Amino acid sequence: MLKYDTKVLITNLPFKNKITKEGRCVISLNSTFETVRMPLSLAILAAELEKFSSQIKIIDANAEDISEEKFIKTVKDQNPDLIFINCSTPTIQQDISTARMIKNSTNHIIFFGQQAMALPINVLKEANGSIDIAVTGDIEITARKILQAYVNKKDMSNIEGTVSSYNNIIKKNKNGPPSSVTNLPRPSRHLLNNKLYKLPSGDIFTSVLVSRGCPYNCSFCNAPFYHGLKIRTRTPDQVVQEIEDTMLKYGIQWFLLASDLFTANKKWVRSFCKLMLTKKIKVKWMCNSRVDTVDYDLLKIMKEAGCWMITFGIESGDQNILDSIGKHIKLNQIEEIINHCNQLKIISHGSFIFGLPGETKESIQNTITFAKSIPLDLAFFYLATPYPGTELFNLTKYKITKKDWKHFNFNEYIIDSELSEEDILKFQKQATKEFYWRPSYIIRQIQRSLHNPLLTIKHGTFMIKKLLSHG
Repeated sequence: MLKYDTKVLITNLPFKNKITKEGRCVISLNSTFETVRMPLSLAILAAELEKFSSQIKIIDANAEDISEEKFIKTVKDQNPDLIFINCSTPTIQQDISTARMIKNSTNHIIFFGQQAMALPINVLKEANGSIDIAVTGDIEITARKILQAYVNKKDMSNIEGTVSSYNNIIKKNKNGPPSSVTNLPRPSRHLLNNKLYKLPSGDIFTSVLVSRGCPYNCSFCNAPFYHGLKIRTRTPDQVVQEIEDTMLKYGIQWFLLASDLFTANKKWVRSFCKLMLTKKIKVKWMCNSRVDTVDYDLLKIMKEAGCWMITFGIESGDQNILDSIGKHIKLNQIEEIINHCNQLKIISHGSFIFGLPGETKESIQNTITFAKSIPLDLAFFYLATPYPGTELFNLTKYKITKKDWKHFNFNEYIIDSELSEEDILKFQKQATKEFYWRPSYIIRQIQRSLHNPLLTIKHGTFMIKKLLSHG
């Protein structure tokens, strides 16, 4: 295939606070135990566009610790024709500010990601001409059409799956089709500095796409909005082959299997695990899950196939709160599955949210007590954040106390409720201290270290540093 010489830049822009920004997830690295993730969405987009252009570049500015000043100079020196910028809710204002400084009369700036999908017209209006296109769905097919339109000198204002802003006219086009994940190329890891993406232990890890979409519609979560309720899954063979090839080519032994819900289809998970075992691929991988989509037998084969950690969205230890957010799980289910993980020596990581609608001091205390009553290995206590595109945003948009998007970061409480931000932050600090500084927790982690002392020492050192920073 004849390739164009169009210069394309795909980027996560610099941000003043250290964050990990990938897909629909944006987490501050001030959060306990978080680490910079490989920008899977950028690398898959790069691979798609490399089919058509030989001049594709990725700059993951936050991971590379590139300042805004240096980034702007680099862009001006390279003068790319098309600039694809992954934007998010808490970074959107700085993203727009940076876009203004790199915009010139010949390049085209395209925003994609969380905020561009949720509020494309607002983003373009605020940009006031410095952004040409906001992508309103999956980026890969749309980006290909944008590149082809640019090369063929066609009108770029009416591309399906976009809202455009040319000549002071904002035009909303019809939605584009979702990408078929089985047809997506593997990410262009050769365009990344893979050594930048490390676990708290210091081990290099990378991400492999498994699926997009989640059939559950929890009120606080943007997954259904971002990727849809219908699950689109790659084949087990595609995922296993990519893991094996990446291990052999890059020497990477640790993998994040990226999906909105990895265990949505038990049959798929079993097929994947059996293939990993048949091919004797010796790597460690982690994933996310719900407690009602796994059982002991499934967890057992996952462990045998290399699963070392699972993140569960637990959200609350108060049944009334779980019911009010449409989680559709019971406390006894959570307890059962976390106990299974403990028995199988799978590290269990529970995510909790404080400040959801209906939250009281009593319900938060119930959550803290519950978190300590089950054998979780890791617990994160986030603050409810009403992201655009979620039911929570629609419910609370007239109760948001801080209008600047930078406050939508899971570590500030911006909803007007009977609990103040000061109350919520005190509970967050209390929960973290009480969960980790327990003799029973420390003893259990020491006992676990006997099974993998080196890994435990690496993670333990990191955990102690983080916990001390939390007071």
